[in-house]
Amino acid sequence: QKALILSVAGLLLLPVGWSRVVFNDHSVEQVLAGAAFGVVVAFLWYGLLQLRVTMWVLKLLKSWIPLLDLNYPLDAAPEGPWAPAAAAKAASYGATRDPEGTSSQQLTAQ
Repeated sequence: QKALILSVAGLLLLPVGWSRVVFNDHSVEQVLAGAAFGVVVAFLWYGLLQLRVTMWVLKLLKSWIPLLDLNYPLDAAPEGPWAPAAAAKAASYGATRDPEGTSSQQLTAQ
């Protein structure tokens, strides 16, 4: 299903590059270079998300900026209370559970 969604999204974005060339905003080479750059950045971002340290950084940002949403699935490996101060701050914003299911009070008590 994910492959289908990505394929449809890719097909919907094809006219963007074409319109840039037709309206003389960019040359074909510029459009192809931009597309290649976008693919490289996407692969790098995917690679970063596979690293555990990136998950820690994203969780830390989420605790500092409550409006952020962790929409990338976190790995199932259990973690210890890596940032009790951040968990306490998140609890002050009304957060009661982290993705591992541990309550904020348990994290700050340890």
